[in-house]
Amino acid sequence: MKKIISIIFAWVCITVSAQTYNDARMFDAKGAISSIDYRTQAFLPTSILHFSEDGAISKILQQEALNDSVIIKTDMPIAEIVRNESNYPVAIKFKTMVPVEFVVKIKWHNDVAQEFQYKLIYDTKYVKVTNDEGVTTALKLYADMGKSDDLVYGGECQFHDYEYDSHGNWIQRTATIYDENGNEGESYTEERIITYYQQ
Repeated sequence: MKKIISIIFAWVCITVSAQTYNDARMFDAKGAISSIDYRTQAFLPTSILHFSEDGAISKILQQEALNDSVIIKTDMPIAEIVRNESNYPVAIKFKTMVPVEFVVKIKWHNDVAQEFQYKLIYDTKYVKVTNDEGVTTALKLYADMGKSDDLVYGGECQFHDYEYDSHGNWIQRTATIYDENGNEGESYTEERIITYYQQ
């Protein structure tokens, strides 16, 4: 009897732990995601995100395609994830090779990761804009550019022409860049290769 109870208890623990986090929500994704591999045109850096079975982000790689056959990947080891009472990440601290701390701070609004802020050379903030359906329509850039403590609008990237997989996660969209004066710049395609844990 004790053995049966122990087996049931273990199964319940595994089931509950599998639903503990939903860090993929930071990246406009949902479900039992194992990894998200962002792809875009050459010379633009993108990310590969890995998630554990409990839904927590576990590893981040930065990649840059030099051409169709050469991709440089750099590990960004996570030192610590600070969470709020809803278990959403509010800060991701990275291990660095220099004494300067690198932390990405996240602000949530209505279960949406709406702001991402960090400081390397400049204090930089990205603000996500969504429509009534929760689809991201733009990402606005603000930075101090080392001139003052105030963050100044530096342009934005608008997203449209979404395509989705069978899980309801976007796998392709068009991005269009606008400068701080509203002038339209380059447009390009963004893609995501998403893998899932078997349920």
